[in-house]
Amino acid sequence: MKKKCEICITLDLPVEVGKKVVEAIRIEAENEKTRNKDSEDALPRTDVSIDLCGNLLTLRVIANDLSALRAGINSYIRWLNLAMETVNLSSSK
Repeated sequence: MKKKCEICITLDLPVEVGKKVVEAIRIEAENEKTRNKDSEDALPRTDVSIDLCGNLLTLRVIANDLSALRAGINSYIRWLNLAMETVNLSSSK
């Protein structure tokens, strides 16, 4: 049986920021599951979930190997950062 690689990242965010970030990023995580079946642009060796419990945002990436894990982490960290920057910019106006 092949071993899987997994990482769980938890961020402590203000609840309203967390809700907006999860709403933006969850679309990617859910689309990833459907794209994995037949798309070349998906991350086919990863399974990603993103959840919000109170003020804790949890990103979990499970991959078939370390390269896929790194690619998944890099993608989702960039998207999280972009979403948080966007929320902060829009709320500062």
